[in-house]
Amino acid sequence: MGWSEWRNIHFGPGTFRAVAPPAAAGEGNVLRVIAQADNGPYSGDLYQSEYLGNDYWTPHFNMGQPHAVNIYGSPTLVSWNEDRRDLFVVAGAALLHRWSDGPSGWSGWENLGGGPGGPVLGSSPVVCSRGPGLLDVFAISGTDFSVLHKRFQNGWSGWESLGGHFSKLCKPAAISWGGGHLDVFAVGDDYGIHHKWTGGGGWSGWESLGGVTEYGLSATSWGSGRIDLFHRGQNRAVYHAWFDGGWSGWENLGGVTDYGIASGSRGPGRLDVLHVGTDRAIYHSEF
Repeated sequence: MGWSEWRNIHFGPGTFRAVAPPAAAGEGNVLRVIAQADNGPYSGDLYQSEYLGNDYWTPHFNMGQPHAVNIYGSPTLVSWNEDRRDLFVVAGAALLHRWSDGPSGWSGWENLGGGPGGPVLGSSPVVCSRGPGLLDVFAISGTDFSVLHKRFQNGWSGWESLGGHFSKLCKPAAISWGGGHLDVFAVGDDYGIHHKWTGGGGWSGWESLGGVTEYGLSATSWGSGRIDLFHRGQNRAVYHAWFDGGWSGWENLGGVTDYGIASGSRGPGRLDVLHVGTDRAIYHSEF
């Protein structure tokens, strides 16, 4: 089949914050997407829709935004089963979290700290799940520019530093393909893409994967041992590389965006990629 053409999904209010790429999470045959409307520099309600395939998007739902605080950067979303969704944003200098268990709707916002009395978060967060009831959140520190990590397993841990020195303007990416594996990616001072991983024990060192990008990354997995990684190139196009026993080279998927990428998978051999175009609309391509 290969990659489809880029399509405007005509979602929500129609225009979105260019500096805040949407959040996406695939589970089963559904891709869930949340994006922030373009109502001002740090203002705009969050809108949710679901992609069911064959160019069909469900009617959008306005989720509002955290009360009395502005969202910084872009949201991040993960789904660990067909009903569960966990959403994170940085707002008011803190990491905020809300979740949905399906028909019961969304919880209120939970404040997980950051800012005064905690680490200063310099980037948007990214979240992945190693399995039911497990969450791993990553962000760039706003003080020493290392990658920070926080996990949920029967309660939230504190923040740990994974080292490195990265661009706080660039949202990291993270994915788990099963078996306790975690892979995290970040953009270095050299604008190259760097990678660190764990198989459930200690963390590896940082390795360079090449590539040149000035903005954030996105990663997804369709099954064990598989990683698909995306970034916005210097020519404003979307680039893709994958790991399946070894890393491929980078392929140019086209598109035109000034900022980051979102991605997800609806099952083995299926990929979905989204970006905010220069006209502030959301564009989608699938594999």
